Amino acid sequence: MKSHIGIYRKYYINNNTVREEKKELNLDITAFNKNQNNVIKAPVQSKIFLQGPFGSGKTTAGIARLNHLIQNGVPAQNILVFVPQRTLAEPFFRYVRSQAFPPGVIPTITTYNGLARRMIALFWPIIARKAGFKNIASFPRFLNIETAQYYMAEVTNEFFDRGYFLGISIDPNRLLSQILDNLNKAAVVGYPFTDTAKILKSAWAGEPGQENIYEQAQECAVAFRSFCLKNDLLDYSLQIEVFHQFLRHEDLFKNYFFHNYQYLIVDNLEEDVPIFHDFLLDALPQLKSALLIYDESGGFRTFLGADPVSALRLKTICEKIIDYIEPFNLSKPINSFRTALLTSIDFEKKPNLNLKIKRGFTHQDCRFYPQMIQDVCEKIKAIIIEKDITAQEIVVLAPYLSDSLRFSLFNGLKNIDIPAYSSRPSRTLRDEPSIQCCLTLAKLTNPQWELARTRYDLRNAILVSIHDIDIIRADLIVSTLLQSKKELRAFDTLMPEMQKRISYRIGEKYDQLREWIENRQSEDPLPLDVFISRMFGELLSQSGFGFHNDLDAASRVAQLIASIKEFRKLHSQSDEFNNLTIGAEYIRILEKGLIASQYIPTYVEHSQDAVFIAPAFTFLMSNRSAAIQFWLDIGNMGWWERLDQPLTHPYVLSRQWETGKKWTDAYEFSANQKSLKRLIGGLLTRCTGHVYLYSTGMNESGSNQRGPLLRSLHTLLKQIYKMEQTPSV
Repeated sequence: MKSHIGIYRKYYINNNTVREEKKELNLDITAFNKNQNNVIKAPVQSKIFLQGPFGSGKTTAGIARLNHLIQNGVPAQNILVFVPQRTLAEPFFRYVRSQAFPPGVIPTITTYNGLARRMIALFWPIIARKAGFKNIASFPRFLNIETAQYYMAEVTNEFFDRGYFLGISIDPNRLLSQILDNLNKAAVVGYPFTDTAKILKSAWAGEPGQENIYEQAQECAVAFRSFCLKNDLLDYSLQIEVFHQFLRHEDLFKNYFFHNYQYLIVDNLEEDVPIFHDFLLDALPQLKSALLIYDESGGFRTFLGADPVSALRLKTICEKIIDYIEPFNLSKPINSFRTALLTSIDFEKKPNLNLKIKRGFTHQDCRFYPQMIQDVCEKIKAIIIEKDITAQEIVVLAPYLSDSLRFSLFNGLKNIDIPAYSSRPSRTLRDEPSIQCCLTLAKLTNPQWELARTRYDLRNAILVSIHDIDIIRADLIVSTLLQSKKELRAFDTLMPEMQKRISYRIGEKYDQLREWIENRQSEDPLPLDVFISRMFGELLSQSGFGFHNDLDAASRVAQLIASIKEFRKLHSQSDEFNNLTIGAEYIRILEKGLIASQYIPTYVEHSQDAVFIAPAFTFLMSNRSAAIQFWLDIGNMGWWERLDQPLTHPYVLSRQWETGKKWTDAYEFSANQKSLKRLIGGLLTRCTGHVYLYSTGMNESGSNQRGPLLRSLHTLLKQIYKMEQTPSV
């Protein structure tokens, strides 16, 4: 019997015309090759370790295996599917939402943290006291990255007042996130969090003052953990520790878990954490069936605690090991370029070249940074028009996505009618113009909050909320109509000369905005998330306003609403705030630079027909491919060196690091080389058409960087040039 999942894709013919085609994921077992069928049609009660490179059909085989289990009578409620992060579960959810999936119960599709959270909530009365919580009568409150930062800031204020971290010049919220990261690393690697400072100090080979910083971070972590235990709060680290140390060994949990789940599928095993691998090592002997999928070219989440080496331990307890050798859609020129560039990164080796390699890549050197951005936009337009490639099959990647680069790319593509969207997990919500606009309008509507709003805030809100308005007219509106803190003046109260300067079209839209705000003020106040949802739907997304047909702004607003809901939910039982005042508190902490959680809508947007703009590692973690890739500023050292994290260390806080060994410059160099090779290999494995590499004489900050990626490319280009000059025999 044939089963299909329909996926609609849009194709640009020219700037204005769109055609739609339907791409189908075929789950008919006759459509798969022999290797895939070895997995799909294996006996139901089999334990298989499947490994191979990206694009070799592993996840597709996993979905087909899930379908095969269900078609052969396995109850869906007895199947458990694990992924390392929720966004990677989308292919499995797409299957269970399709017509191919029979009606009824669906399998459990979750992350290890998702399972831990559900089980803690279910068995809370049994483990709360054992885990050290004080108020076991109350329900546990789970924290995400935003709410964990909020409470961490509350706890550490006194430490900052005492002069902690004075020698570190980074944003306070980055410091808080690194303290949380240390707690998370301890939980997922499996050592006591109180040993973090000792481990970091034992590896430190620099100035002795840094050791005091590690101790200060440790004190903050201990204080935060005590606060959580006292108030029944569970951040990510505490959720993992409570589940792993106290719950998973309980007989009641074991009976519940193994009664409900006997069939297991794990995708992207290499991107998960060692403590999860420990859990699987214990659980697999008691399961009837398991499929463990391992990407040999993965390991991009090592900075979050992922451990590909740890994952390989699971091979030893699987009955069958199956290898997928080659990716399906990797073109020969791209594969040749990948091999040659990776070889070129290793200085001692000379790549074996074929002139066909030039079909896979194009190198463009620009003198100035703006020239590079302009050239990229023009090239994207030409590709869409001339090569019949969709916008969603194009990605623009950089080592870091700064605000100025993102703005320039968005504007450049917008001017030629090409939609784009971006993802930058480290970007704070307060940095988004669309978010600033929503919050400023919320302040205007709720003057009782007494939150400050500057002339700049008001001008930005008008500039973003009204379509096709320039900064001069926005400033005129602010200076003439929005000066009063008590009321908004109507457009028709202006002198005729001023009305003409602003224009009647813009004045009409301003009055619609003003009337909407006044109508909301006359009603009962709404919770902030409800207010923003209504404002977006009733006003800002309408024709003539700034968010109309703006997919990126819509995504950011959806993220904001989800963030506010989580914050409001956490404080629903608090005596300090109610549903109305919590909005003002949320805005206050957001304006301090709260780092946003990752919400699903920001990652599944690749269903949109728009160019994807992101940092290179963010693209890799989205686990998708692209026909055309643009790599920007390849001379930037950011392609090679890791971010400076003065309070933590992703390689030292790992099971693969020997405690007591010093982290020297030689180890740093080696780690950066491996990271660059993993990054470049991952990007090129995910490119099915052509890659454009751009270098600049002057980078974004005005300096001339010639990093290892650019030097490696130059080495390769020299080899190609010599080959071209050598007469064939």
